[in-house]
Amino acid sequence: MSTYDPIDLDAIKQAFFRENLPDFFNYSYFWVITDQNGNVLSSSSNKRTELTSKTININQKFNNLTNSSIELVIDPIFPIAVALEVVNFKVTINSQSVNIKVFNKIKNTNIKFRVFGSDFFIREDRFDNNLNFSESVSTLEFFRPWENLTEHEWTVAWLIIHRLTNPEIAGVTNKSVYTIKDTVERILGTKLKLFDRYLLSDVGLYLNWDCYIPLSLIKDTV
Repeated sequence: MSTYDPIDLDAIKQAFFRENLPDFFNYSYFWVITDQNGNVLSSSSNKRTELTSKTININQKFNNLTNSSIELVIDPIFPIAVALEVVNFKVTINSQSVNIKVFNKIKNTNIKFRVFGSDFFIREDRFDNNLNFSESVSTLEFFRPWENLTEHEWTVAWLIIHRLTNPEIAGVTNKSVYTIKDTVERILGTKLKLFDRYLLSDVGLYLNWDCYIPLSLIKDTV
């Protein structure tokens, strides 16, 4: 029988797991280790452990050792859910079976950004002025539209990123087409200064803005 009290054992477990984690865990967005009963043994962030205790699973793939999924984590401040790629490992350490869950921000996988050069994405505004994709990405690289736009504006912008038309957006948001038209003009003009909805789509996908989903669009699942 162990001579350590439960607190000492927990400390030893956490130290052991931390020291023996694979190097790639150091580059993950967040990870958590639990026992078979779901009790947290160790994690890279207590705050993120709380945020990820209740997530929305939107797809999952299994194999013998791991399963991967995309999970939506509700932001505690802004009305969005962040899509994270999640991989689960089941391992045995010192005869103890544990679950290791690794969360990562989703990297852009749109192949067109790898196949075509930036010149391919140059658009023109209604006055035939060139709208430079690379310059737009550079300008907006650190811009967080879900923080700087209203909830309604970000919902419309997110749908534009996914190439929905104004009538389609009106149907999804239960707004009139005229309201959506005014919102789109405001987003593209004064708010983001992109001046073209297809440029917004390209920039939004390139910067992974599509991973910050408006809660209003998933209200039936939360």
